[in-house]
Amino acid sequence: MALSSHQIILYAADDNDFSIALAAAAVSGIPACQVTGNFFDAWIYTSSGEYLVIAVGGPANNALYYNPCGWSNPDQEPQGTTPFDIAPAPRDTLPGANWYVNASGNQAHQTLELATCFTYFAVHASLPSGITPPPAISPMYICGGSSNISCVCSLMTPLPPTGLYYGADLGTNQIPPINACGMTFYIGQMGGGLNAGTSTTCGYTVFGNFSTLAAQAALNNKGAVYGEWFLLGPAFYNGCVGASSQEEAYQWGMQQANAAVTALAQFPEINRRTIFTDVEPGSWSTNTSLNQAVILGFLAQIKQRGHEPGVYSSPCFWQEITASMMLPCGTVTWTAEFSYAAAPACPSHFIPQPYAPCPSPYVGPQAFGGILPNIWQYYESDTVDWDVANALPD
Repeated sequence: MALSSHQIILYAADDNDFSIALAAAAVSGIPACQVTGNFFDAWIYTSSGEYLVIAVGGPANNALYYNPCGWSNPDQEPQGTTPFDIAPAPRDTLPGANWYVNASGNQAHQTLELATCFTYFAVHASLPSGITPPPAISPMYICGGSSNISCVCSLMTPLPPTGLYYGADLGTNQIPPINACGMTFYIGQMGGGLNAGTSTTCGYTVFGNFSTLAAQAALNNKGAVYGEWFLLGPAFYNGCVGASSQEEAYQWGMQQANAAVTALAQFPEINRRTIFTDVEPGSWSTNTSLNQAVILGFLAQIKQRGHEPGVYSSPCFWQEITASMMLPCGTVTWTAEFSYAAAPACPSHFIPQPYAPCPSPYVGPQAFGGILPNIWQYYESDTVDWDVANALPD
């Protein structure tokens, strides 16, 4: 039995060990966005029980076992105290909440060997040929490293799970989508294409469904309110002349991102930086390379304008439109999966299905684009859409 690469987090607490962790991840087929140098995030990953956390190097091992530096943590534990212990390794199963794997060697090359062996074994259920892991050193009460490694890769770390948050999306003020499970977040559609609100472009109508009542319900609970933008495909570029190259398609995505950022001024309830784009069938080309360029242009420009990019889709939508393109690390994904005839009970857990096929019989959050979702639209009807999240992005 082997773990999915998306279930593995490598944590390093200094620059040299971070480089080692990246190398071990590359050898083992683990995305670079799952290497983190952030102690706060590593704490959340370890305590969740949903990931195999591998501490790469002495400072990371010391930090998770003792926190001798007294770094800030989600449980507000004092200096010298953590709930964590070391799990036997190598392993290809999850160790459970509050357990992590120690990949700390006496010398740098031994740390590299340990990290490589343990990550490789986790996803392949066997050790890499020609490498035998040396003994790991025990954690020590020595303050070293940094609570947050300043590296481009650390900015790509996916959101760790922090709990269950219930919310809703879209809807109108006439029938606001209020989730009976709770309202700690709301996602409203600001518009699409180049226009805020409801508009028609070349015969294609985009509905601007933003419920100020639902947004206020989330704000009353000190919750999060996000904006969503309906993305139009390459045929709508340049007054519906259509994009004939990837460069034009990319520009079309950027133009729509600029329109989304401009539209924010019309929605004062929105209090978070992440802007989601709705990618679903209806306006897209059969040329998936052009479709990909539109999406990538949108995501890049949202980032350039100082916001965080998010994508709403599903494995089947994503496969049809993009040929299952891998998303840039750091993109927040919001997935749709609903097969309920009536409103279901409030979901009591959030366990994403990595590499979800199309279609998938799994009733739960299904991954697309190579990134595990943080938000799941679990119920849809003509009047309400309900969602649950395991973390709320900025």
